[in-house]
Amino acid sequence: MIKAHFLLDKLEKHLVEIGLMVLIIYLAPYWSGYSEATFLIHDSLNCNIVFNEILINSGKILGKSTDSIDGFMGGVDRGVMRSKFSLLLWLQYILGGEWSYRILVVLVHLTAYFSMNIWLKRCVEYLGEDNRMIRIFISLLFGLLPFWPHAGIAIAGMPLLFYSFSSFCFKTVRKR
Repeated sequence: MIKAHFLLDKLEKHLVEIGLMVLIIYLAPYWSGYSEATFLIHDSLNCNIVFNEILINSGKILGKSTDSIDGFMGGVDRGVMRSKFSLLLWLQYILGGEWSYRILVVLVHLTAYFSMNIWLKRCVEYLGEDNRMIRIFISLLFGLLPFWPHAGIAIAGMPLLFYSFSSFCFKTVRKR
């Protein structure tokens, strides 16, 4: 019985790895780093990346919210721009616009894949039946959705939110 349980865990590990490999192949244009990669038309390269560049070039990333930033619309307050705690802003400051966008896309898709897998595991604990192949396939499909990267994990992280809420609703049986 213990050996069979070990084999099932090993099978699940291999299924997760296969799903991760499919996701990596899907995201290969972002990993490869060639400059002529095609991005989706709704990626907002015309506003979010440009706003961050204006903020970075002004030198007021950590400035007060009342500091004036010149560059568009005759100057606006720092409070109008993206928060100083934004991951995309700091990635763009460190790596530049192109690589920060690529890394953000990869992080969003990986978060979607793993968060859906974690939430479905919780649902399966509640239902009592587990079909690992279907669970990982659904997680993979969720990870392959074309998310808007500038929203961060607002949509891709929803399964993590459901997972945390489910700890209040579901009574899980602990295996000993």
